[in-house]
Amino acid sequence: MARTIYALFVGVDDYAGSVNSLKGCVNDVTRLRDLLATRLNGSSDRFAPLLLTNAQATRQGVIDAFRGHLAQAGKDDVALFCYAGHGSQENAPEAFWDFEPDHLNETL
Repeated sequence: MARTIYALFVGVDDYAGSVNSLKGCVNDVTRLRDLLATRLNGSSDRFAPLLLTNAQATRQGVIDAFRGHLAQAGKDDVALFCYAGHGSQENAPEAFWDFEPDHLNETL
């Protein structure tokens, strides 16, 4: 049975303000998308990628892509999320301090 692989690739190199820009994140997700497309070529599976980069990869843009693109996946499909870029940190609840010795959770 053929399935659809819904894939969301998000890569951010350009950051505003005092956050250092990166080099290679957009390239990484673009190349991964292309690699998967090549590997799936000729298979019975359908590949449905969505690529968001830099200015497209806002908080709302990523949320909308989860809801509008990845949410299309049915029970036999695959939903894949790939992110390359800076993350952030937030205070971890005390219950997680055994797993987060710095008392911070990593976030997107």
